[in-house]
Amino acid sequence: MAAYLSPVFGAGAQLFTNQGIILAGGKIYSYIAGTTTPQATWTDSTQAVANANPIILDSAGRTPNEVWLQAGVAYKLILTDSNNNTLGTWDNISGVNDVVLSAATVSEWVITNLTPSYISSTSFSVPGNNTATFQPNRRVQIAVTAGIIYGYVETSTFGAGITTVVVQVDSTVIDSGISSVNVGLLDSVHPSYPQQLLAMNSPVSVASAATTLIGKALSANVIVTGTVTITAFDAEIAGIIKLVRFDGVLTLTHNATTLILPGGANITTAAGDQAIFRSLGSGNWECTEYQIKALAPGNVNFATNATNATNVVGSGTISATTTGGAALTPTNATNATNVVGSGTISATTTGGGALTPTNATNATNATNVVGSGTISATTTGGAALTPTNATNATTAATVSTTIASGATGTTQAGQDNSTKISTTAYVDQQHDSQTFTANGTWTKPAWVMPNMVVEIECWGGGGGGGHSITGGEGGGGGGGGSYSCRRVLASSLGATEPVTVGAAGAAGTVDNGGAGSASSFGSTVITAAGGFGGVGGGAVSSPAAGGAASSNNGVVVSLWDGAAGGATNVAGVNAIFGGGGGGGGKLSGATAGGGVSVYGGSGGNGSSTTNTPAAGTAPSGGGGGGDTHNANGAAGARGEVRVRIF
Repeated sequence: MAAYLSPVFGAGAQLFTNQGIILAGGKIYSYIAGTTTPQATWTDSTQAVANANPIILDSAGRTPNEVWLQAGVAYKLILTDSNNNTLGTWDNISGVNDVVLSAATVSEWVITNLTPSYISSTSFSVPGNNTATFQPNRRVQIAVTAGIIYGYVETSTFGAGITTVVVQVDSTVIDSGISSVNVGLLDSVHPSYPQQLLAMNSPVSVASAATTLIGKALSANVIVTGTVTITAFDAEIAGIIKLVRFDGVLTLTHNATTLILPGGANITTAAGDQAIFRSLGSGNWECTEYQIKALAPGNVNFATNATNATNVVGSGTISATTTGGAALTPTNATNATNVVGSGTISATTTGGGALTPTNATNATNATNVVGSGTISATTTGGAALTPTNATNATTAATVSTTIASGATGTTQAGQDNSTKISTTAYVDQQHDSQTFTANGTWTKPAWVMPNMVVEIECWGGGGGGGHSITGGEGGGGGGGGSYSCRRVLASSLGATEPVTVGAAGAAGTVDNGGAGSASSFGSTVITAAGGFGGVGGGAVSSPAAGGAASSNNGVVVSLWDGAAGGATNVAGVNAIFGGGGGGGGKLSGATAGGGVSVYGGSGGNGSSTTNTPAAGTAPSGGGGGGDTHNANGAAGARGEVRVRIF
């Protein structure tokens, strides 16, 4: 290494006391900058001979030799008299024209000048309390036997005079040859990029553990694998957003500080469930949205005990059951009270007896409802709950028994209706919704924030029904269009995005029905395939096939596929999210009906002796097939694109 002349005491300096007396026998101590660790100086640039430390001034108050400083090292110099009384301190001194140190000051790495000690393949220690330097998530540059390696700090703790640093290395490992460690100029508190906008592509898989490391995943899109119960996530700075998909069944454990879940209750995940988690800093996270795959789309409320049927703000229908499907059974009069707004409340007693106020105080408990209407409530045994005075009758809202064993939740209207409902599934708070039934352009609203979630649903066009030759078998029904759904951060979308609504498959007039075309949002964001056309009917005893079930990108997801059309004399297949299949043409007897869909459109009925084939209904329904009486098939239905912002 080179050495550079010190700008302080370097050459020919004569030193004096504060009173102007020659500083005979004075002392110059040299240390590493900012520390009390001694650091050698040199008598010339060759570094062949080191100065004494301290340097003792001669009788004229001069240094016996020149003072040269190590290249790349900052010094602290202290001047004392012969009795070690301090006369002055100069810190962060580097040699004149020390280009190594000058280059280091503008590097992306800060030289720590700390001597690390090996602990393990992922940890080391340095002297003193340096937790402020080794902040979690800060990048580190480490010199080991194999050369320079890189990583980032997971934790740093101080105790017994040393700082222990645990590191996640990018590659290789720390070994006993560790000799130096530097830290990134930028730290986790002052990053060079907005960390809430981590790349959404290339999902990163993270194994479930008691503390699952979603924060360290180098993507905002995380897949959690395994079935280990999760009680916490790793420490991350506040504001980080992670979109998490669960790959299996596990338990998320609610904690009011470290892992805040909707409704303040534990959640049991299922494969395909998705959630959005936001870091609150210091290892605390909040689930801002939880979507159950089997129930999408729609907002579902589950009340898990008697008290969950109370304290509801808003309108709509509350249908509550316990986990096993048994009826919700409030055990006293107060469970049916304190409801603001109108809607439906279920209330029964445990033993089946009438829920009847027994005195003036209890009578009040059956009221406290804002609105007007009729109280109509029955118990398990069927006895009526009857208001006992005029006050109760005039202040009651509409209440009726809707609970039955195994009932499921229904939609809760309004944006803030979930604020006082204890749930095991999150109630979406929708801020904006657009539906496209024809090609167009989606424009991102000006008020949308980068970390808001945009949900896009697409239905492809339904296939047309097949034609039937005269005297031959009936044509096959058209297949329903497929369904796709995706949620992305608003920051990943452009100011505008093209929207294509899949066209309906044409009716078969000569042979096969036409295929429906795909619906899409953006150039690469999401696509839903169109349904296949029904096959044309052949000669007698040669039945025609219905349009095959459609799927997206060749991946069969039965819940989301469009249903197959019916073959000759066969009804169309039912669907869940995609369109229903069209019914096949029928030579005689009753009509072959079209398949129905829970969320998509239904397929059209096939032709028969007494009716013409029916077109599919939007979105995505397949058209019915023709028969020998009405040879032409019917057209499928158009697709649809829906965009919601949360």
